[in-house]
Amino acid sequence: MRFAVAISLAAGGARTLDAQAPEPSPAERATVARAAWGRASASQRAGLLDSAWADISRAYAAWSAQVAYAEAYARFAARRGDLFALERALRRLASQEIGGGLARDTAVTRVAAGSATASAALAALGRLRDADHRSRPRELLGDTAFFPEGIDADPVTGTLYVTSIRHRTVTAIARDGGVRSAIAAPRAASGAAPGAAPGAALGVAFDGARGALWVTTAKLPHMRSDGPGDTVRAELLRVRLADGAIVARWTLGDGTGTPGEIALSPGGDVLVSDGARGRLHRLRGGAGTLETIASPLLRSPQGIAPNGDGTVAWVADWSHGLLRWDLRTDAVTAVATPDDAALLGIDGLRRWGDRLIGVQNGVSPARIVGISLDEEGRVVRRVRTLDRPTMEGEPTVGVILGERYVYVSSSAWPFWTDQGERRPGTAPLPGVIVRELLLAR
Repeated sequence: MRFAVAISLAAGGARTLDAQAPEPSPAERATVARAAWGRASASQRAGLLDSAWADISRAYAAWSAQVAYAEAYARFAARRGDLFALERALRRLASQEIGGGLARDTAVTRVAAGSATASAALAALGRLRDADHRSRPRELLGDTAFFPEGIDADPVTGTLYVTSIRHRTVTAIARDGGVRSAIAAPRAASGAAPGAAPGAALGVAFDGARGALWVTTAKLPHMRSDGPGDTVRAELLRVRLADGAIVARWTLGDGTGTPGEIALSPGGDVLVSDGARGRLHRLRGGAGTLETIASPLLRSPQGIAPNGDGTVAWVADWSHGLLRWDLRTDAVTAVATPDDAALLGIDGLRRWGDRLIGVQNGVSPARIVGISLDEEGRVVRRVRTLDRPTMEGEPTVGVILGERYVYVSSSAWPFWTDQGERRPGTAPLPGVIVRELLLAR
């Protein structure tokens, strides 16, 4: 979800821990890098290019897996004619399979030509957008105003539930193509809790055991307004499957955040992330009160993937990479990530067996990644690119249906400004398009 995270991307690399010199946390490394990045920006505006380069180098050294810093380091190195620094950055980006935009930078191309290693790495980056697409597209709706974001499914019937930011609802799409609204108007539905119409629908979770949908909503400028009196808060909704009635609603925090993903733990807890406020929320099964979890590591949490026994959930934080949430203690810790793996900018996150599947839309080009962890889920062992979606829009969130991963590939963020206005010069809006990827064991 792009709107809620208009911040610098960051993700950390794991190194050997020294007992005398503890590894800085992702938050600590990001703080150092952001401070250096801010000084570099000020120096560039003042024309102090040597000072800018020094601070860009500091930001890159502190947070080398951050694609924005890495690309800026490479571009600045090229403009300075520093082939050694450029080669270093290109090799790292090529190993991470991100940073494809550098292949179109004429200065980078010219300087990289002085090194066979740099040229090979740049050529590898240029091929990223031409990688074979392993998924196939499927149009669910032709409605170009829909603005899809979240998705979940009934694993028995195969019905997909897709949220719409603009329409402020969830649409159910049956396997046979039948379409219906999954949320009835709050005042008209039998048994509905009183209150205003919900805001932009973001995350959705199917809960067959309780006959419910769980939906997160927020006030966004991209949604259609009900008029001057339209009062919208960031909320968690419980919607009855039988008739679409909103039977319960909880305000998330102070109501001004942007909650995105929802996940259900095996024990029935509802887990919610808020990318704008950097918080996690938890509604325990059978409880009526929300709990809020804060941590310095939470800057822009997005996807949540619980394990099989409900003791741990992994959280994709757009800025700080992959995190581990201990659901017994509510401790949030960083998952150690090797230097050749970039896990920043992940939106949707799901668990499939002993692996995590993520939609990484915060890198260029966007991709679907498979993440293998150690037995305790504290260390990333391997990251593989599973798919690179064609750009009908932006990929956001996916759901696992048997051996298939079905993900929204046409969210309309690239077509709108953060103020909710159509971006000039962009292509016609896409409909609701998902891509279906066959997962391999």
